[in-house]
Amino acid sequence: MKETAEEEDWLMAIEWADKNGADIVNSSLGYTSARHFVEDMDGKTCIISKAGNLAARKGILVVNAAGNDGAWKLEVHRSTSRC
Repeated sequence: MKETAEEEDWLMAIEWADKNGADIVNSSLGYTSARHFVEDMDGKTCIISKAGNLAARKGILVVNAAGNDGAWKLEVHRSTSRC
C-alpha cells in the first residue's frame, strides 16, 4: 500500500462531502514526524493539508481529532497560509 493512500481517500471524501452539500466534516487524523514533518503541513506540500485547505475554501468546517498515532504528546500547529 502506498504511503499517501489514506490522504487520497480523505481528499476524495472532502470532494464527495462538498458535492453532497456538507457543511462540516468530522474525522480523526493523527500524523507524526514518522509521516510528515510540521513544515510539510503548510497547506501546500502534503495531500492532507491541501485537502484541508480545499475544504476551507469551499466553506466546509473541518473538525479533526488527534488520531491514534504518536506518543500522546499534545502539539498544536496552525497553518500560516491563507486559503
